[in-house]
This record gives sequence, structure tokens and C-alpha cells, in this order.
Amino acid sequence: MTFDYSRKVIHLEPNSFFNEAFVYDASGLRLRAASPSFSPPTVAGVREASPAQAAGIVRGDVILKLNGRDTAYLSLETIREMVGAPAQSHQLTLLRDGKVIEVVLKTREMLP
Repeated sequence: MTFDYSRKVIHLEPNSFFNEAFVYDASGLRLRAASPSFSPPTVAGVREASPAQAAGIVRGDVILKLNGRDTAYLSLETIREMVGAPAQSHQLTLLRDGKVIEVVLKTREMLP
């Protein structure tokens, strides 16, 4: 990327990684965390035909544990990174309607 400020032009050229896939999310989860503690994270949305939907995760679920680790001690970004990698299996402990449930989330690459 080259900025030509005098002509107000940006030049873009592909680099050696241009044809490689960029995996942004492999779970299908959209998470949010409310202040003031920002913990535990809540599922704000589930993408259709995603691993999260296949695992039975629904909007409003609260993630209490991820792979046995209490999410109160994990940042939202750390959780997103953990479940965002493809070809992984994660054990989630969720709180739904006052009941604690366990699900297995098997991540995979998804097309946009």
C-alpha cells in the first residue's frame, strides 16, 4: 500500500499472502459483555448454518466456562480468539433460562 498524498491517491498491490484465506470466525458466535465487570460474556447472536447453531447455542446464552476455565477470568477478546480458530473442539458451560447446560462447539471454516 502506497499513499500519494500530493495526488490524493492510494496504490494497492497484492503481496505474497494475497491468495491465502483469512479466517475471521470459525464459530458463528457474536458475543458481548456488559459493563461494569464485562463478565461473563453473553451470546448476542448466532449465525445460521454455523458450528454454534449446530451445537445448540442460542442468543441470550451466558458462557460460564470455556474448556473448564471460568470465563470471569478471560477477556472477551481471548474468548473470541479461542473459539475463532477452525478445526477445534471446545466444551462450553452455558447458563440458559436459569439452567446450566453443557455443549460441545466444533469450529470450522465458514464462507462469508
